[in-house]
Amino acid sequence: MKKLGLYLSVLVLAVLFFVFGLFNKAQVQFDYILGSTQLPLVFVMLICFVCGALLTQIVFGLKFLYWKNRAVALEKMLAQEYKAQDKVQVRAEFEQSHQA
Repeated sequence: MKKLGLYLSVLVLAVLFFVFGLFNKAQVQFDYILGSTQLPLVFVMLICFVCGALLTQIVFGLKFLYWKNRAVALEKMLAQEYKAQDKVQVRAEFEQSHQA
């Protein structure tokens, strides 16, 4: 169901971009570091959209990796705590059985 929502939102964005493209066919000057060129406005919009999407993926991808590594580290710590707790319980049961 989650993927369906993602596909629908991508489809809606694609249709909106197509509609914007139909109405924005004007040529604009695109200046970049090595020079400049004339491009259709819709192409410049596409470049901006792709650059923004890539930047967003980089930023949130790094945050995702940080939190994933943090979760793995916490799971390891939790497993060590459970092992230590089990050792304490076994030791307590052993001492109780030998005192009786």
